[in-house]
Amino acid sequence: MSSFCEHEFMLKNFWFHHTRPVIFVTPQFGPQVLYPAWTILQLIYHIIAISIDAYHTAKHDGEPSGNYFLYMSNWTYLLLVISNIVDCSITLYVHCLSKYILEEREQKKTDASVVMRNKTVRISFKTMGEYYTMKGYLKVSWFFFTLSTVTGLTVSLLYWTFHFIDLGLDVGINLNGSKIGENTLDYGTLAFNFINALVILINLFITAKPFRLLHFYIPMIYFAVYFIFSVIYQAGSGDYIYKIFDWGQVFVTTGLTYGIVFIAVPLVHLMVFGLVQLRTKIGTVIAIKYAYSKWKIMKVLPLEPEVGKNTSVIRWITSQTSPIPEENFLNKEMRNKRGERQTSKDEEQLNVFSESTIVETNAVFPNKFNKTPKQNAGNKETVL
Repeated sequence: MSSFCEHEFMLKNFWFHHTRPVIFVTPQFGPQVLYPAWTILQLIYHIIAISIDAYHTAKHDGEPSGNYFLYMSNWTYLLLVISNIVDCSITLYVHCLSKYILEEREQKKTDASVVMRNKTVRISFKTMGEYYTMKGYLKVSWFFFTLSTVTGLTVSLLYWTFHFIDLGLDVGINLNGSKIGENTLDYGTLAFNFINALVILINLFITAKPFRLLHFYIPMIYFAVYFIFSVIYQAGSGDYIYKIFDWGQVFVTTGLTYGIVFIAVPLVHLMVFGLVQLRTKIGTVIAIKYAYSKWKIMKVLPLEPEVGKNTSVIRWITSQTSPIPEENFLNKEMRNKRGERQTSKDEEQLNVFSESTIVETNAVFPNKFNKTPKQNAGNKETVL
């Protein structure tokens, strides 16, 4: 627990620092292609919803079209649409044109050793820093994800709280300035204050994007900007946007806005953080059970190459060459224990793999080889 808190409250977490860019464009559960499909489906829904509401507002409400951009619910929903557009565009770009981001790589920039047929291959990851660099467009996506999630849920909670609770500012007045009990549940109300919250929660559990506690300042700034805008609008027009935010009652409205910015928003932010931690835990448990069931079906011993702590290097090496069955990585002693026989064909395939690995690794890390594999045939260790 202490290590978790120490990591979460590091100063660098005030900004957008992360070492796994892949989780910003992939789902928490299921195949990678699921997330692009979800962002496209979500974008189609948002475009239809906002088009219907804009048409309904222009034709039936009788208000000037400019008033559409005065309300907090409309601000927040437009922000959610922009966030979805950014997320969808970046996800499709990565999945189509920057696929290297989807590949997991070693995060440490130290050397890693892999033993293959009594030869130690040493690989330096100093030239692979680009795989762990958070691109600027991924940071933009992360910013909009945090902002739209917290603000969308906060506005929905505020709307339904003020819709049914008399705050004493006026007899039975809700957030829209209507009397409590009056039927105001039109399409725009449901789409912008109820369905949007459901979409946000579904997206929260589908995406693998992280959520930082120290990003609390982002939604707080958003609401502070809106309330400053409402002050300027009322000072210029002489009319309030919402009855409960009537700056003619300056002390009551100031106290209410301070309560929203400094109490309600941080509490919602904390709630979202808890939901993300729950999603991560569920995803970890599912991944472990899936990996175990897959191993159990294959009836193959776990892959345990004679390496140090960077054991995932062997999987990266094999991804650069033709796929070889995992049984071929088991040494002869392990095969004898299991009563298996290695045919001459497998031995030839493993020999080809050892030589092709050196060639492929040399292509990735040029000028790192002083000798060819044949020159090192008598040595037990080949150093890259």
